[in-house]
Amino acid sequence: MKRAQHYVKTLRADSAFLINRRCMRSEKKGARRGPSIALVTIWLTFSILELGNSMNQKTLFLGNGLNRTLKGGVSWAELMRKLGSQEPEGSNVPFPIEFEQLAARRGCLVGKRHVDPYKDLRNMIVEEVSNEQCSSDSVHRCFCDLPFDHMVTTNYDRIFDNQYKLEAIVSNPGYSRNILGPIYRSGNRDFYHAHGIDKWKNTLCLGHEHYAALIGKIRKEFYPNEDTGNALLVDLVTGQKESLNIWPELFLTNDVAIVGFGLDYCESDIWWLLALRAALFAPCKSLDAYANEITYFKAQIKGRSSGLQETCRLNALASLGVTVSVIEDSDYEGAYRQIAEELRKRWKS
Repeated sequence: MKRAQHYVKTLRADSAFLINRRCMRSEKKGARRGPSIALVTIWLTFSILELGNSMNQKTLFLGNGLNRTLKGGVSWAELMRKLGSQEPEGSNVPFPIEFEQLAARRGCLVGKRHVDPYKDLRNMIVEEVSNEQCSSDSVHRCFCDLPFDHMVTTNYDRIFDNQYKLEAIVSNPGYSRNILGPIYRSGNRDFYHAHGIDKWKNTLCLGHEHYAALIGKIRKEFYPNEDTGNALLVDLVTGQKESLNIWPELFLTNDVAIVGFGLDYCESDIWWLLALRAALFAPCKSLDAYANEITYFKAQIKGRSSGLQETCRLNALASLGVTVSVIEDSDYEGAYRQIAEELRKRWKS
């Protein structure tokens, strides 16, 4: 092992450069294959021995599904109706568009989000999500002791976070609307709120303007210099660059379990990240040894079949290299408990 580690240190710089060149060349039509394939293979093999489990950190990505099993838990559709949405039951209008409709009726025009009607909507949303409480026997507890390294949630509330003794990482985001880094830490675990957090109302990701700004901020992190293409991403994946310590990076470097998240098409930031990941790994075979696994867990009631739209959505995920796992039970709480047990088996050290 010591000899292997010595080879890793000796070959790391040269082989990382070759991987980067091969990945960049693969994007060009008719590109020549890079030299020293054996060197790259040796480096990859010994790097895996050296890095071990650090290449396979675990991220738990949570949506609103777990909260809906709580007493008084509401869906986003129910939340929109409480805010005054006039969309009928089963409407396919995306959440950001519903929000834009509500804002427009209150005189809150696109690009002028500082006016009072928008503040009123934020206050109402925070009041609703902050009322939810977690009981001692809630399904959330099943996920708390899983061996994950990072928790990312699109929820504005802190129900899951509050199951831990937390250390605040961000004390005041100021005027920043999109916080990419961790907000809390508990031991070695980081806690991220991808779409904002209730205690800082200006961070809530609601309308299309917010989602567009979020993608723009992520893109600036990943592509600080457009001329270098995917060079930074390749270095992050291969460990040649220190982690950016932001939640979008985890979709490229961690094994991610997505739980309780509807992942509608309006979740444009997540779909963008999944497409970016697929485009990064697919043409560059030299990155195969670093490929992470993303699993989308769908909780489903037994005997209830998925409609065409849902089937197409799951197929789209699979086409982007996401593993889809459908877990059935008589109710959603039972399905989530099964998912927690499945992750416990997969992630056991």
